[in-house]
Amino acid sequence: MKTKEYYAVLVPLIHLILTGSKEIAIEDDRIKLSEGYFFSTEEYTKGKQSKYFYQCIHFFLESVSQEEKADIIKILIENDTLLLAAMMTDQLASKKPINLNQDSKAVFNKMMFDFLCGNNIDPIIHRVIYFYLENLHRLEFTEPYISKTEYERVLKFNAQVRSNEDILNMFV
Repeated sequence: MKTKEYYAVLVPLIHLILTGSKEIAIEDDRIKLSEGYFFSTEEYTKGKQSKYFYQCIHFFLESVSQEEKADIIKILIENDTLLLAAMMTDQLASKKPINLNQDSKAVFNKMMFDFLCGNNIDPIIHRVIYFYLENLHRLEFTEPYISKTEYERVLKFNAQVRSNEDILNMFV
């Protein structure tokens, strides 16, 4: 896996999910995790998607700059497997009939244009980022802290392009 600079845009979101703040404080080589993070791990163990993660993602996306939006779009495009999964699960969740004549490239381009212009943040964008950061549910921690080493491992893992094999291994 290769680290790419524009994945750094996700670091404040990772901080927000883990600590409830876009910045972290390292105390005695460990970082205090938020209550929201613990609630989200409980939801995850019950087979549910984390409402807390989605709230953090929404708050984060509402506050990013134009340059950061461009970086997020690069991440979305580069992780096309997650993008496809997000589009499919969104379609299933909506229970709308599937339109086989729909131009998916046009739909994607409109979604990205609306995101860049600040008109709308499509739920698919939230879902792709959720899927990308879903590995945060499986951290090694001693309640209520995560070690600095584990934190650094998480940042490194979430700052890389992932192959289809890497994505599948996340769920094993």
